[in-house]
Amino acid sequence: MPELPEVEAQRRTIEEATVGKQITALVAVEQGGGPRDGLFDDKVIGEGVASELLKSSLQKRWVIGVRRRGKQLWLELAEARGGACTGCLLLHFGMTGAVIVRGVAAPLYKSFEIDDRAWPPRFTKLEIVLSGDVRLAYADPRRFGRILLRGADPFTQVRVRVRVRVRVSVRVRVGVRVRV
Repeated sequence: MPELPEVEAQRRTIEEATVGKQITALVAVEQGGGPRDGLFDDKVIGEGVASELLKSSLQKRWVIGVRRRGKQLWLELAEARGGACTGCLLLHFGMTGAVIVRGVAAPLYKSFEIDDRAWPPRFTKLEIVLSGDVRLAYADPRRFGRILLRGADPFTQVRVRVRVRVRVSVRVRVGVRVRV
């Protein structure tokens, strides 16, 4: 599990690779040859956010900062280069999650091997392609980490419409007493 120094090291690596760059493409299905290859991971990408909503929320946004509070790490995003933060992509690594930047050594704390010759890494849940062909991959083999969309304040949940059908079945037991 990444501890505070490892999360800070991840923040610095991501900041160096992404700040001032625009998100040009996004792949929100598992890649890299894991058992869930080709599937959208709604456990890791949480709170009812579908693949299309994630793509539309992140594509063409500019990364203006990478911040951390405790073990929570987030990318601050703007609609224009140098603009104000309009949304955040919050990342929590769980026990085995990591962000790998293509061409940069993988973090040391992770418990799975990264093949430097293959891209994207195994167990990639989300791949982000930025201008300048910078590529980030969020990989998490045990699926305890989370990827969440947030507004300008990363700790305020964005309301996402989710249509839920619920069928309720109620069974009532009534006791009857008979007096004779």
